[in-house]
Amino acid sequence: GEVIFSLLAGAAGYRFRVQTKAAQYLRLKANGTETLMYDGSETAAGGYFRTNVISRLLSGYWDGSRWVIDTVVGYWRKDI
Repeated sequence: GEVIFSLLAGAAGYRFRVQTKAAQYLRLKANGTETLMYDGSETAAGGYFRTNVISRLLSGYWDGSRWVIDTVVGYWRKDI
């Protein structure tokens, strides 16, 4: 199965961090029409990143208009 973590609606000061601890799909999903941005590329509204490899990590913050991923450890697939 797949575990889905849906981010809260973005607000000033909000941050997130997720890390896989099992070889099971983990999906980090943006809320509603919000997006995730990494390395100059943005997901579609309600987009996501996912992986199924142990010890992968994502962290980021709300910048006032979208979620910005500032740390990536390992491979994550991005919804585009």
